Amino acid sequence: MLSPYLLPAALVCHIAGLVMMAGTTLSDFIAFKQFWKHYPGNPLSTQGLQQTMSKFPMIMGLGVGLLILSGVAMMALTQGAFAEMRWFQVKLAVVIILILNGLLVGRKHGVQLHRLLTVADGHMSNELQQLKVNLRRFHIMQLTLFGVIIILSVFRFN
Repeated sequence: MLSPYLLPAALVCHIAGLVMMAGTTLSDFIAFKQFWKHYPGNPLSTQGLQQTMSKFPMIMGLGVGLLILSGVAMMALTQGAFAEMRWFQVKLAVVIILILNGLLVGRKHGVQLHRLLTVADGHMSNELQQLKVNLRRFHIMQLTLFGVIIILSVFRFN
C-alpha cells in the first residue's frame, strides 16, 4: 500500500523544488559576482559564464513547477489541514512574492542586461553600472525571501 508514503514523498519533492530554486538563485548571485569582476575591459572572458547562466532560468522553472505540484499534492493529501494556519498563509504569500519578483523584476533585469551587453563592448556605462546594483539587490531580496520561507516552515509560528 502506497498511501503512507505519499505525503513524505510529496514533502521530499517539495523540499527538492525549494532547494533547486534557492540553489539556482545562489549560483546566479555568485556567477554574477564573477561576471562583473571579469567583464569590464575583457567581455570575451565572460562568454562561457554567460552561457552557463543562460541555463539557470530552466532549472529555476523546474524548481518552481516541482514546488507548486508537490505543494498542491500535500494540500490534497492532508485535506488542506495547513491552509488555516497563520504561518502557512504567510509562507504562501512570501512564496508568491518570491515567484512574482523573479518573473517581473529578475526577468526584466535579465532582458535589460542582454540588451546592454550587445552594445557595451566591455565598457561599464552608467546604465550598466545601475543594472549591476539592481541585480545585486534582486538577488539579496530573493535569498532573504528563501530564508523567510525556511524559517516559517521550520518554526511554524501561529
